Formats: sequence, structure tokens, C-alpha cells
Amino acid sequence: MSTASIMLSSDLSSSLPLVNKGKVRDIYSVNPSTLLIVTTDRVSAYDVTLASAIPNKGAILTLLTAHWSQILKTSIPGLRTHILTLNLPPQIPPTLRKTYNHRSTQVHKLLPFKIAAIVRGYLTREAWDSYQKDGTVCGIPIPTGLKECQALPNGPIYTPSTKADVG
Repeated sequence: MSTASIMLSSDLSSSLPLVNKGKVRDIYSVNPSTLLIVTTDRVSAYDVTLASAIPNKGAILTLLTAHWSQILKTSIPGLRTHILTLNLPPQIPPTLRKTYNHRSTQVHKLLPFKIAAIVRGYLTREAWDSYQKDGTVCGIPIPTGLKECQALPNGPIYTPSTKADVG
């Protein structure tokens, strides 16, 4: 992997139609049953895409996902995932292959399961708003007297949520 460049945005519009541009990943249609997910180096924190980036973050996330998906498929007989291949589709021209290699995944086009697994360790944003109203975060009682951005005294809590349609 080269550290020479950072990918803040992908542009495969001359080769594939863009389906969605998220906070970190861009999704293109390869054919009616296959999508190409391109993971950029953008950084998202608290539902905000930051101006800065982490070099090779997209490639690292893509390769980690593929690695752990393979381990799970090996460990759990019959497990199927959305991942088809890390190979780029033939529509990607040779001049772009080096740029998109290791940060792109072809996947089955499926209906999304719109959940988010949020682990909160601090009283910030929605957690702080909720705490101020009724002393809870997602219905979980939190000790009184805490300040905004303070660490939760009993450690992180799991607060499941739903994913937005866009982003």
C-alpha cells in the first residue's frame, strides 16, 4: 500500500453509476445484482465527516473486513456474507485500478439491515441531551451530577440505534 496519496472522494462516474455517497464509503452499481463499495480515507466522528483524513484508512478497513469475514466463514459452517470479491470489476479502466485496488469490495446487492451498534463512553451529543432531561441514556439510568463530555463512571454502555437512510 502506498502512503503517497489520500483518497477523500472517489470518482468512478465515467465507469459506474454512483448509488450513494456516505460519510466514509461510496457505493456504485456494477450490475443489477452487484455493488462496488469504495472505502475512502475520510474520517467520521459523531455523524460529522471531518476535513482531515487518515492515509490508507480505506484500504486498511477493506482488508480488515475481508479478513474477518473469511475467518467467520471458516469458523461458522454455512455462513454467507455480502462480500463477493475484492477484485475490481472489468468496467474500471486500467488507469484507475491502482488507485481503487485494496479499498474496493464487490458485494451482493441486498436490502440493508438498518441498525447501528453504538458504544458510548462519554456524555456527549444525544447522550448528554437525554441525561439532562431524565438522567438516562437510551433508558439506561446514569449516576447524577455528571458534566457534559465526562466519562461514564461505570464504563461504556451499548445503545443500539437505527441507521439513517442517507449518510
